[in-house]
Amino acid sequence: MGSNGKAEFEKAVKEEIGEHCEVHTFDPVNYNKRNGDFATALKPYAEFHHWGLGTAELASTNPRFKT
Repeated sequence: MGSNGKAEFEKAVKEEIGEHCEVHTFDPVNYNKRNGDFATALKPYAEFHHWGLGTAELASTNPRFKT
């Protein structure tokens, strides 16, 4: 959860487990100056979801999070 636009972990999972492995990354931020667009950086390795995971309380007050 959360990638900061870095795809090293997702890439390693794909290489270790194989192409049949489906990887999903959740991050409420989708861009930064250092890594650019997160969805683009992760596209070869993971499905990017532009929302974070959190508690029900957090999700009820912040639409960028889901439980």
